[in-house]
Amino acid sequence: MTTVAAEKKLILIVEDDVNILSFLRAGLVCTGYDVIAASNGDEALRLLESERPDLVVLDAVLSAADGLDILRKVRNVSSLPVIAAGREEATAEAAMTLGADEYIGKPFLPGDLRRKIKELLNDWPFPFCLEQPAF
Repeated sequence: MTTVAAEKKLILIVEDDVNILSFLRAGLVCTGYDVIAASNGDEALRLLESERPDLVVLDAVLSAADGLDILRKVRNVSSLPVIAAGREEATAEAAMTLGADEYIGKPFLPGDLRRKIKELLNDWPFPFCLEQPAF
């Protein structure tokens, strides 16, 4: 009997804070995902087209661009799951109205994000990773 290894899911993180990006990447790689990252909207849209990720984690309030505008553009070309992140209730409402599948408030625990990803990808169970600080 031949066993076929499950293909790793590819997550695109759109985040302009390098510290948050490093924590997110480490936590998701530890959980068994492949991760690509963009620090701005143009790069995110390019990676979305060229790499075909399975899910996007999007900072809804990027410093150089409006993350909600990026969400709008993503929804124009794709229906893949998007988790938007931010600090304001108004941002949460806007993100969900524009088509985000989930919203997570900052700061959040890495385990909370991993659970949302697993739910959207129907990807249970997941490996144990030591919890990292909230970001």
